[in-house]
Amino acid sequence: MYTSGSYTSFLARMWPAKALDFHVADYNRNGWGKVYLSSNPHTGDNQKWTISHWHNAIENHHEGKGLRLDLRDGNTNNGAAVGCDEPNNSPDQEWEIVT
Repeated sequence: MYTSGSYTSFLARMWPAKALDFHVADYNRNGWGKVYLSSNPHTGDNQKWTISHWHNAIENHHEGKGLRLDLRDGNTNNGAAVGCDEPNNSPDQEWEIVT
């Protein structure tokens, strides 16, 4: 994890050359965009995140949208899809950072 200004980028501890990335084209097509590990860390908005302690949320601010990290359809099974969606105040958008 590294911070630049008020934004944070999440890097995989075991694979520090991989960053958490929001798939913007997926969001533009479907209204919900998957999040994945990218082997191309960069400084684009789709890899910039903020941690909102007020909402227990992790937010991506691509194009100023304020999208939240989200469990697709509230699915909590292993392998469930994680992506970004509009804020909806549901538990599937609440996260806890554990170090």
